[in-house]
Amino acid sequence: MQERSIPVPNEARYESCFGCGSANAQGLQLKFASNGRGSIEGVYIAPPHYCGAPNVLHGGIQATLLDEAIGYAVRLTAAPDTNAVTAQFSLRYRVAVPLDQPILMRARVVREDGPHRFAEAALLHGDGTELTTATARWRVLD
Repeated sequence: MQERSIPVPNEARYESCFGCGSANAQGLQLKFASNGRGSIEGVYIAPPHYCGAPNVLHGGIQATLLDEAIGYAVRLTAAPDTNAVTAQFSLRYRVAVPLDQPILMRARVVREDGPHRFAEAALLHGDGTELTTATARWRVLD
């Protein structure tokens, strides 16, 4: 993936966000690139202190990565200056996610229904293996 980032929708509102906030020194400070309307990807290298089992990324951090990726994809489909929140989230752990290696985060909105956005996301190893997958319904707020 080419290193290019897209601005955080409503960036000032999200500067302290654990996932994407640039002002949150304790956060993940994730960056994503757009692949078109409602489709994003980004790369993350998990540090050793985020381990669950030895040498494996903690499952809660995996969920955070996927929820954040979906959030970016969803906000790209919403009007500027609107907010969106997770309404439902389902996760499937398939293969252990390694630490200290580049992991590709990919998400896309698959359907829009009024204020609802239905999306899917995956964490992928460099060889393309799906490590963890998620589906979600987000709601765009008025």
